[in-house]
Amino acid sequence: MGDRQTDTLVIGAGQCGLAVSRELALHGVEHAVVDGRAAPGDVWRDRWDTLRLFTPAHLSSLPGMPFPAPRRYLPRGSEFGGYLDEYAERFNVPLHPHTHVRGLKRTATGAGFTAETDEGAWLARRVVVATGFATHPRIPTIGQDLDPSIAQLHSSAYHRPTDLPEGPVLVVGCGTSGVQLGVELARSGRDVTVAGKPTPRVPRVVSDHAFGLLLAIFHHVFTRATPIGRGSVRDVIRGGGGPLIGISPEDLMAAGAARGARLAGTRDGQPDLEDGRVLTVSSVLWATGFRHDFTWIQDLPVDEDGLPRHTRGMSEDWAGLSFMGLPFQFALSSMTIYGVGRDAAYVAAALARSTGASAR
Repeated sequence: MGDRQTDTLVIGAGQCGLAVSRELALHGVEHAVVDGRAAPGDVWRDRWDTLRLFTPAHLSSLPGMPFPAPRRYLPRGSEFGGYLDEYAERFNVPLHPHTHVRGLKRTATGAGFTAETDEGAWLARRVVVATGFATHPRIPTIGQDLDPSIAQLHSSAYHRPTDLPEGPVLVVGCGTSGVQLGVELARSGRDVTVAGKPTPRVPRVVSDHAFGLLLAIFHHVFTRATPIGRGSVRDVIRGGGGPLIGISPEDLMAAGAARGARLAGTRDGQPDLEDGRVLTVSSVLWATGFRHDFTWIQDLPVDEDGLPRHTRGMSEDWAGLSFMGLPFQFALSSMTIYGVGRDAAYVAAALARSTGASAR
């Protein structure tokens, strides 16, 4: 297949890619959206079956299309996946599925980009990397020392309790995902221990009745334009998982799951916790989050945290390159569905100015 060309190439068709596509269309910018999956919503349908968003429906919408549910309803991941599919159809997103981008590099003149895909090369004057912040499962090296008989699975590959062999389960990680999975496994009748120090918790009264106010603070107060926001950027980027929202460690005990200290290592191939306990388990479920990796962008300059240097998503090093879904891209809310719209509008407007396209 010969090379394909577009003015602006959007890599990734999740909520970030779809939102920026809509904004680019409003500005009259010719573009294409490529994604390795079959449909936009697959990124959510590939998660575990009972996953629910922690933001209610009225705070889980992209610009131009409210999520179709009562305001306080917490959508399932599969439902939000369906919403993304409908969003792409409603706004005629120029989507090219089954197009996995293996690498991105600047042209020899530096005036454009070449994206190498499974379907041939794409040439573009501008690129929006909308693949999100952290997409690679993070599995601690301790896993290499576990007995080979212990099945290991990262949360990204887990769908339901039957994915794990019979016997005791250790869930490593006590963030929102770890607690949710521990509760699900315990309710299914499994002997489960959740190991790790719980992340800070948003009080349930806040998540149930004032989450909109909390998110507004994340959106308008904790930004790169305010002293308190700028002072929080590095802590957020380096701090790991977000707070527990809509769930708490007490839910583990109520479901019959056990709590454990952090995983310190192994002893005779079995998990060894910091509190001195050695667990005998048949499987380990890693709820340890994801790591970022931008090495597929050839020679991309990065900062001390391995992230692109940018101003509100616009690369500070390469003209024409921009990003969506970076941690604290502009605000703490940038890492939520609620914050995607503002970041998409800013990036699209900046790209439109560089193309000379007319404003919407």
